[in-house]
Amino acid sequence: MSALDLPEFSYIALEPGQIRLLYVEFVSDEPVWTLKTVQLLGNEAEGGVEFEALSYAWGELFHTFPFVCSGGILRIHRNLNEALPYLARRSSSLPLWIDALSINQQDEEEKLVQIRMMNKIYRRASQVWVWLGIGPENIGEVLDLWRKVIDVAQKLEPLPYNSVITATSAISTAKVDLPHLSSPIWDRFYQVLESEWFNRLWIIQEVALARSVKIMCGRSELEWDLLCLTSREPELFQIQDIVQGVGYVSLIRKTFPGSVVFDVRRTAQKWIRNSPGPGEYSSSALDIEFVRTFFWITSRGTFQCSDPRDRVFGILGFIGEGQLAKLNIGLPASVVDLYTNFFRAVLMQDHIPEALWWNVLNMASTFDKNENLPFWVPDFHQQGPNFRPLRHLVNYEKSNGVIERRKASGTARSVSCGRSYRSIVLKGRIIDSLANILPEIPPERFISKDINRIVRGHAETFVWENDIARSVLGKNVVRLLRLNRLDFDEGVIDMYWRTLIGNDTEKFNYDMKYEAFLEFQKMAARVRAMLMQSGRKNVLADVYQEMQAAEVSNSPGLVFDNLLAIQVGRQLFLTKESRFGFAIRGIQSDDVVCVFNGAHFPHILRVVDKEKNMYRLIGEAYVHGIMNCEVDEMKIEEQDITLV
Repeated sequence: MSALDLPEFSYIALEPGQIRLLYVEFVSDEPVWTLKTVQLLGNEAEGGVEFEALSYAWGELFHTFPFVCSGGILRIHRNLNEALPYLARRSSSLPLWIDALSINQQDEEEKLVQIRMMNKIYRRASQVWVWLGIGPENIGEVLDLWRKVIDVAQKLEPLPYNSVITATSAISTAKVDLPHLSSPIWDRFYQVLESEWFNRLWIIQEVALARSVKIMCGRSELEWDLLCLTSREPELFQIQDIVQGVGYVSLIRKTFPGSVVFDVRRTAQKWIRNSPGPGEYSSSALDIEFVRTFFWITSRGTFQCSDPRDRVFGILGFIGEGQLAKLNIGLPASVVDLYTNFFRAVLMQDHIPEALWWNVLNMASTFDKNENLPFWVPDFHQQGPNFRPLRHLVNYEKSNGVIERRKASGTARSVSCGRSYRSIVLKGRIIDSLANILPEIPPERFISKDINRIVRGHAETFVWENDIARSVLGKNVVRLLRLNRLDFDEGVIDMYWRTLIGNDTEKFNYDMKYEAFLEFQKMAARVRAMLMQSGRKNVLADVYQEMQAAEVSNSPGLVFDNLLAIQVGRQLFLTKESRFGFAIRGIQSDDVVCVFNGAHFPHILRVVDKEKNMYRLIGEAYVHGIMNCEVDEMKIEEQDITLV
């Protein structure tokens, strides 16, 4: 009987605590697969079945392939179809747990139950296999090169970074037994490192909770530690000169976004070592580390998943069943309800450290959010650099050589559930309201790699700043400033230039001072003069030369110019009480400035019902003059502010 004549595989419903495992045996040297139902117990000593699990990328979902299992036909996607013949002949005969086969994907209720069990499944698995794909030809040679690269990095590791650059500049690839960068083997090396597995959201949970991890690429197997070492940026920077640069380090950093997978595994393994039993963690330490891990993963925005709900489901495995029950998170089908219930539960954890709690809340401030979400709830599916301002607000400032964390309010944080599950209540003060919204900074040079667009962006930035200065300071003050005259209130100028850069005065190993702003003004004036000369040819080339000269001379004005990147994705504003600040793009006149109790930054809110103190959260803000607990001394009544 051919596979086409076989009936469709029919799943039998699972009982509580059961899972399905995939067994293989060989008949005439061909693998024969069987799905069997077993009880998932704590460990082998309790009579549990020993098994392994697979971590892989599902890949594109449009095409499926027939898979014969237990006398029936299942449909599987390309990546799994390619992996199974190799998995059948791997160096282990234990049965496998594979999500696409072990879970009935057509049964939503079963999927939710199994998702809640994945904590135990991956912790109980004797080993998790990472499938990176079939790989290029001569994969063995590629993996040998991989080991050599790591060997070189480890030898260089003891050297400080600055001395490594000097030490390695004279070392050739031949001296360390590495092929020249022109060798085609480097392309195959990159091909392995660019496997789509690295960008899949679920891998974080699968790898983090595993007792042991092993990698498969075609028939080749290698240890997890090798991959882990490949992710360590300091060593990779050190070998950059050896392989003569050309994109090597930047490619690896792209493949491993911040090494978050490895960071999370190290953290999770600490939880597991300290946990009281399978599927459980110690009390409050988990909640803090879980939220921190959740923040890392979600704010990166580089991990892919096919279902927006997986942004939450994919990390719930870090919570034991007991902890999950304490958080009282239901698993509804709706994306909006799931995100809202989950995020509200996280925000109600009062033992979460202040900085982390506010960072998590501020995740809600993004562009292009799901319009059905409450404004205080993040759209977890739309996180990452494309949905956020280019540069984060700096949460510290330097005073007398000491770096101190910035706080807009010294009062203890207070948060509670609102009357509806779609609202929360925070205590705080309404300080001011927005009067004048100023134009956005031209973003070209901050996001472009084209030199002409960058130069044009510089020129447009100088024109933009001049317009902003006239709006905030007035034409007369701007004129005096250009002349280096001091016939004006220096406090106003101080407010102006510090706000432009978010008071980020400690950057690029340079301590920003008023003189840097003046140097920037001179440079900007020269560029604007070039632009105003009618009929002048090659004006962009002249601007480029001006910027090159500033770079060669280490001009403090250029440092100030670069710090203006904080304005990309944001808008400056003036308030009705003449305060100067900025917030995320999209603010409107009559939005209000609020300082919540315990907040590190002020926030911008939009009025929904003023009498009921109901507002929409727009985002965090920098507002000069109320960044350092000044509001605690103001005679402004504290109130319950409901966010909807």
